[in-house]
Amino acid sequence: MNFWTIINYGGRHLCSVFLVLRYFVCFIAVRRGLGHSVRLARSLFFLVLFATNAQASDYEVKGAVRVFYFLPKGDQLGIPVHFLLSVHGCMWNLVFNRDETNGLDYQQVTFDGTNLYYVIDGEHMAARAKASGKKLAGNVANSFISNDGEIFHNPFAPEVGTIWLAYGSSCFFADLKTNLMEPPVDSDGIGRKYSQPEFRKKLRVDYQRVNDALGLPSQVVYFDDSVNIFGKRAPAPYDNGFTNSIYSVNSWTNCGGIQLPLTASFKFYYVKSGGTSSNDLALFKKFEISFEEYKKRLGMKPAIL
Repeated sequence: MNFWTIINYGGRHLCSVFLVLRYFVCFIAVRRGLGHSVRLARSLFFLVLFATNAQASDYEVKGAVRVFYFLPKGDQLGIPVHFLLSVHGCMWNLVFNRDETNGLDYQQVTFDGTNLYYVIDGEHMAARAKASGKKLAGNVANSFISNDGEIFHNPFAPEVGTIWLAYGSSCFFADLKTNLMEPPVDSDGIGRKYSQPEFRKKLRVDYQRVNDALGLPSQVVYFDDSVNIFGKRAPAPYDNGFTNSIYSVNSWTNCGGIQLPLTASFKFYYVKSGGTSSNDLALFKKFEISFEEYKKRLGMKPAIL
């Protein structure tokens, strides 16, 4: 353990931060005053991240995203996610929740230009469980901090990558020096688990960006070399590679002189048994995102839906 910090508020609320190798893990432990403790920790956490000067590219986008799974046993529709993304130069802060009655209060992912921060708030869910007589651990919110880049991979928040591509990735693509990048997703159709660092892989990409001051991508195509996590190559006709996934904008809206996606999709593919060509692919899952509202911001403040 290289680093240990404890914040004690009123002698009751503790937040411990551990640095282990390349990752921080922060546990917010709450004994009493659940809501106030979480709000305090959250405010300290994110006010520090965005205590910088305003940038020309400061804006907020509100919208919704939904994932569809195409499985052999039948298609499945994910629960819609509502989000608010705040962009401040090359930093961004994403707050989102799902259309579910008894779920988490919200989730939050933040990029400060170097590290990714992920907060899960289950304050009211924990309170309901305790009211029903269940015994739970003290935590009502957990935070995870990663310093391995801007691309977010987490199975509990698979929609984040599509939101980021649509509205928060302009700096990433402006700084991309090669045609290689990891897909911003937790898993793909070939079975890679990007949420596990040892299975991550940079894929060859072909992308186009909008020619305006922001320069968000209009399309990103990820090409797979067909080698799976076990080092085995896919059978012919896919053994020389195939299209892993495609992000594409379907329609645009002009907001204060910059182009933002009105609707976009992110589709992932897998190889067919008995496929006739490398383009003969099956759809594994797709994300559909829709724009709802834009606001110009002067500086960034942490926001909750």
